[in-house]
Amino acid sequence: PVVKKTWERQAVHYEYYSDYADNTIPTTDLRIPNVERGHCGKTFAILERFMKLYFERTTWLIIVDDDTLI
Repeated sequence: PVVKKTWERQAVHYEYYSDYADNTIPTTDLRIPNVERGHCGKTFAILERFMKLYFERTTWLIIVDDDTLI
């Protein structure tokens, strides 16, 4: 992915999420199916994971997808 070649190197913590695990990237399977519209389920799953694992030691969170440029 383009992200791995650009700004990922500057990030301290990052995770890639998918509807399946891929150890070559690696991705985390959120067990939320891909849909054409309304990605709220996946977004809420990411937020819940963040709150559970990283909230206490992280200042901010940004959620991007493969169409997002920073």
